[in-house]
Amino acid sequence: MKPKEVKFRAWSYQNKEMYYWGDGFNYRWFECEPTCHAIMQFTGLKDCKGNDIWEGDILKPAKNPKGNPKYYFINYEVYYDKYKWRLIGKLGSTLNFGIVNDARIKWEVVGNIYENSELLT
Repeated sequence: MKPKEVKFRAWSYQNKEMYYWGDGFNYRWFECEPTCHAIMQFTGLKDCKGNDIWEGDILKPAKNPKGNPKYYFINYEVYYDKYKWRLIGKLGSTLNFGIVNDARIKWEVVGNIYENSELLT
């Protein structure tokens, strides 16, 4: 079994930019105050277009499977909660992250909570 790839990225509150490990973002960021930036981890999964899915990303179902219309009209934020990845939609609805692996529902990364927060309203 291939081990999960461990990657991090960080949102700089000061510069309003996303940094990826090795691209100006390194271990020193972990020593800074959390008010300076937000560090996010790669989930190990990819969306329907092959893009990495990260903590803080906003996902939407790219295809509406028959019989599952409740998922289709809501965008979901990826977050880590008590040792597991979860999805949270507007009005606080939550889904287990395992649904991202459901072959009937194709998920797409449409943004992230720092650069595209309006997608969750």
